[in-house]
Amino acid sequence: MDVLITTHTFLKSGAEVFLTESEQIALLLAAFGHDVLHAGVNNSFLIETNHPFSSETNGGSVQEKRSAAFILGLFDKYEIFSIQNGMSENEKIQMSQARELVEKSILWTDIKKHKLLMSEVSNLKDKVLQILTQLRNVSLGGKLNGAYPSDIDEGINISEQLQFEERIILASFFLHCADVSNPGKEWVQSERWAGLVMNEFFSQGDLQKELGLKPSKNCDREVVSVPACQIGFGDYVIRDLYELLENFLPQVGGTLLRNFNANQLKWKEFLEREKKTGESYRIKFRPPTKEGGWIGSLRNDEN
Repeated sequence: MDVLITTHTFLKSGAEVFLTESEQIALLLAAFGHDVLHAGVNNSFLIETNHPFSSETNGGSVQEKRSAAFILGLFDKYEIFSIQNGMSENEKIQMSQARELVEKSILWTDIKKHKLLMSEVSNLKDKVLQILTQLRNVSLGGKLNGAYPSDIDEGINISEQLQFEERIILASFFLHCADVSNPGKEWVQSERWAGLVMNEFFSQGDLQKELGLKPSKNCDREVVSVPACQIGFGDYVIRDLYELLENFLPQVGGTLLRNFNANQLKWKEFLEREKKTGESYRIKFRPPTKEGGWIGSLRNDEN
């Protein structure tokens, strides 16, 4: 749900100008279902343990393939983006392309494809922004960088001037940014997500130890520092990602960057405190209020 809402925010912040209307809807559905059926462990674990999920998907992007297949199955069941009798050829193409965008954008959320996706988007940047600027010169007198909500208000849309595969890359990029947007949220939300993510990592590490396996990177709760892990992921993955996003969506990309930089400082403070005191940062679990839907209890009995 968080990724769905964030993707919607991206679209309304300017990303709509790069996609057709049916592609915008498809991207929201991809965001809503991009992690469905994920098992709480990473793909490498499923492959290493010869899990049936791995064999049914022939390895590689195991959980992303399962998510995409499940969503497309729902489309068939409920006749979403389905080709119907009486449709024009153009409508049939729209339906087919929307389904393809959902599938491919979900597959691109595999973190192992991060560098390749960054490269693909970087190669598109100049072309996309040049088309956008030229169109603004006709209608608005010109701007110098990416898309804004005002472009949507003015009815600007460059989707017809981009190839379908280029639009898939852009849509996948926006979904990927939304998928790892937690380091760019305000601190309270960002820290909360970090705790949930790290708890999932540590749970996998515990399971690997029970199975006699070496815990995967960042999954051993006995040696991994949560602040150090967050700082490292931010420095090696997130900063460049948000900076690239800012080229296409200056407002939302700039907001993510500002929050991210502030959050990195907080994590560095926690890391320094760990070094000085020898006490590890403790994950803060913040379930919803009972009024907000919480009906469970924390499994480690923390207040």
